[in-house]
Amino acid sequence: MFPLASAPVRSTRLLPLVSVVTLLGCNTPDEKAVEYGEPIGITIEASGGAPGLEIAFAATKGVPVEPFVPGLASAVHAAMKACPAFVAERAAGDVAQVAFALENGQVTRLSQGRTAGETCLVGKLQGAAVPSTQTVEVLAELRLARAPGTP
Repeated sequence: MFPLASAPVRSTRLLPLVSVVTLLGCNTPDEKAVEYGEPIGITIEASGGAPGLEIAFAATKGVPVEPFVPGLASAVHAAMKACPAFVAERAAGDVAQVAFALENGQVTRLSQGRTAGETCLVGKLQGAAVPSTQTVEVLAELRLARAPGTP
């Protein structure tokens, strides 16, 4: 289990990620595609009025993503809880992608949000502390978990 503020988490393979992804929100011609390694998926159970969340993380190919998952999951979950618009504008199962870098233990260089909720989420993630001693590109796919008993 990951140390998320009383939110149970289980690890699974989740949401297929394309190994070469053009970063969402990139609007300058010099930004290039990043090749990502195998994703790791987790599920954060609903708690405290916040819906459950499924997240798949992939890091720069050749860099294991596992060491970053607990810190990334905590940061994304906290950002989602601070952004009710992110939850309100998507139905269960809708996927949002956020590309960013980990540099000097902080989330940086985030992709731009396409909606008000994604923009809020990106803003809350900017500068979040995640234990890391290296620079690595990360792609996160987020999906609100479906309520029990729904397809």
